[in-house]
Amino acid sequence: MQNLITIPCLNHWAFTKLCIDSVLASTDSRRDRVLVFDNGSTDPTSKGLQVYGDKIQVHREAQNIGVYHALNKVMNDYLGEQNLIVVANDHVMLPGWVDKLLASESHLGLGAYSPMVIDTGVTDILRSYQQRRNKMRNDWFNGKPNHERVDIIKRYLAELYQPHGGMEKFRQAVVSQASSLTKPMHPWPGVCFYSNEVIRKVGFFDERYGMWGAADVDYFYRISGVFDFPCRLTYNDYAHHFGSITIRKAAVGYTDLGQQDYSAKLVSKSTDLMLSTARARALGGVNEYFYKGQLHRSKVK
Repeated sequence: MQNLITIPCLNHWAFTKLCIDSVLASTDSRRDRVLVFDNGSTDPTSKGLQVYGDKIQVHREAQNIGVYHALNKVMNDYLGEQNLIVVANDHVMLPGWVDKLLASESHLGLGAYSPMVIDTGVTDILRSYQQRRNKMRNDWFNGKPNHERVDIIKRYLAELYQPHGGMEKFRQAVVSQASSLTKPMHPWPGVCFYSNEVIRKVGFFDERYGMWGAADVDYFYRISGVFDFPCRLTYNDYAHHFGSITIRKAAVGYTDLGQQDYSAKLVSKSTDLMLSTARARALGGVNEYFYKGQLHRSKVK
């Protein structure tokens, strides 16, 4: 089966370019199609994407419609019979990353899978590097728009991973430490593989959530809790995550649709309560999401 690799982006062209280049380095044009979803960028992103020609497909919105609306649009308009792989534009993928995701599906079955990133914190080395990554990122890029250049970002990456001899050796160390882990952990939403059959059964992301990651967790609850598909970190790979590059500049909270009592009540709660409600629904066998202005709800179990 073929894969649709979707890279949603909003500005920050240098980071997007590094992401695209790292994605393309491990794709097979006979198996993988790359779609960049430009969610209303106003920087050089649009011009930069043209350079790739037919290596990528580009969808452009006139303004930011939100990441979950964007992903739902990809599912509805572009996916067809393909698997979906989402790669947020603030990630750098390492050689062989697609093959490792496909190996996880082959071994564990249809489901949702992702590599480890620093933020998952499932090994000692990841936990120790998270503070280092955050401090260096703030020192290098916060309030320094002129530093958002490919050459500077590459220097940053080289310095970040220098204590371990580079990103590839860091990856090997992380995977080695994780080899003994057995407890399933939810995938990392910034890089995630979704089997086509999973999407066809679970449906769309719940657009009542904004862009802070909660809709991903809600989706994971529905995948594993309602339909019993595997949904986890794979522990066999690592990807670099810069961390909240877009969100810091274009942050929006949760979208209060204000059209129905159910949405107003749900969105008025805190994030934790929203997700605990979602988890309870999923464990009760209820698949529920808001899409295209309508609530979709079905009792599966």
